Amino acid sequence: GFLFIQGAGEWTYGMISGRGVLYLFEIILLIAAIVAIVKRQSFKGVDFILVWLILAPIPAALTKGSGYAANRATVMLPAILILSAYGLVYLQGVLKDKFRNFNIGKYLVPGVIFVLILSFIGFAEDYLYHAPPKGAEAMKYGMGEAVSYINENQAKYDQIVVSRSLGVPHIWVAFYGKLDPKLVQDASLKWAEQQQESGVVYTDQLGSYRLGKYVFGDINLEDIVRTGKKSLVMGRPWEFKENMNIVKTVNYPNQVPLVLIVDPSVK
Repeated sequence: GFLFIQGAGEWTYGMISGRGVLYLFEIILLIAAIVAIVKRQSFKGVDFILVWLILAPIPAALTKGSGYAANRATVMLPAILILSAYGLVYLQGVLKDKFRNFNIGKYLVPGVIFVLILSFIGFAEDYLYHAPPKGAEAMKYGMGEAVSYINENQAKYDQIVVSRSLGVPHIWVAFYGKLDPKLVQDASLKWAEQQQESGVVYTDQLGSYRLGKYVFGDINLEDIVRTGKKSLVMGRPWEFKENMNIVKTVNYPNQVPLVLIVDPSVK
């Protein structure tokens, strides 16, 4: 089910949840390879391949997470591909023996290529058109667009407040803002001290922490206005009241609002 139908259990790492990581037609090739192994007509080194397949899933099985983490199972894919290739060779030999009066190779190879092309087209259509809206949230869609807007306008503001509801927001700011690594490293030392004092494990669990003019934490617009600093605030739509001065809206591919950037000093 995991390899051919269910696929990854999560959308992260660019995997398509609900779609097998292998093409369906490869089931036939793997079955042919298994038949060859059972009949002792396999190739030299098959024992190594089988041990590889047995050991490969163990690390993924021992890790925590949502399960069906396809990226952790990639270590077994070369072994599966080797078996699939041999399954095709074995199947071709069987068909040649059974249909001696026909040049089976003349039809089998083009047939496999045709099925492979159709399978690839089906995957490409799913990956390019259907997957982006479904995997947008898991892939942190829109963070680049939001941070780019902030970068273009940050000179107008004393501070940029970014909600921690966005998930490790300092990562998006550092990456898309192309910040000097030294600046981030120096700031991280202060974050580590705050974590130790607060007893939290992760940086984005802190109530508030800074990176240059960026402030990360929970959004409280009244407190932000009271500071007297001209601020630009970035967060999820549900964190803002109605009639706020929204200067930028970043939407998911299906046009549902993902991030709002607000200037609370303008009413």
